[in-house]
Amino acid sequence: MTKEARMLDKKYSRLSEISKQMEMCRLSMRCWRSSENGSDGKNEGSKAYEDKLKDYEDESDALEQEMQQDFSLLRDMKYQLILRLHYIDGMGWRDVGSEVGHEERYTRRLRDKALEEIVKKTRQDP
Repeated sequence: MTKEARMLDKKYSRLSEISKQMEMCRLSMRCWRSSENGSDGKNEGSKAYEDKLKDYEDESDALEQEMQQDFSLLRDMKYQLILRLHYIDGMGWRDVGSEVGHEERYTRRLRDKALEEIVKKTRQDP
C-alpha cells in the first residue's frame, strides 16, 4: 500500500476513534447527571461534556460525508461495500470478509486496492 493509501486508512479509521470518544462523553455525562441529584442547574462538568460531544458529532458527520463522497468514486460496488462496512459500520475484517464472501486476508487486499483507486482518482481531480 502506498503512503497516500495508508494516510487514507488512518484518516478513515478516525471515525471509529471519534465514536469511542462520543461514547465516553455520553457515559461521563450520565455520571455527572447522576451526581447532580438535588442540584438546581446543570453542572459545569456536564456542560463541558455536552460541548465536547457536539464537537465530536460535528467531526463525525463531516468525516462520514467526506468518506461517502470518496467511496462514490469507486466503480466497483464491492470495494464500496467493503470500505463502508469496515470504516463506517465499524465491522472487523473477518466479519466484512464473511459479508462479501471472501477470506479476511483477501478482503484486506481488496481494501488496499480500493484505497489506491481513491488516491488515484483524487490525484486526477484538479
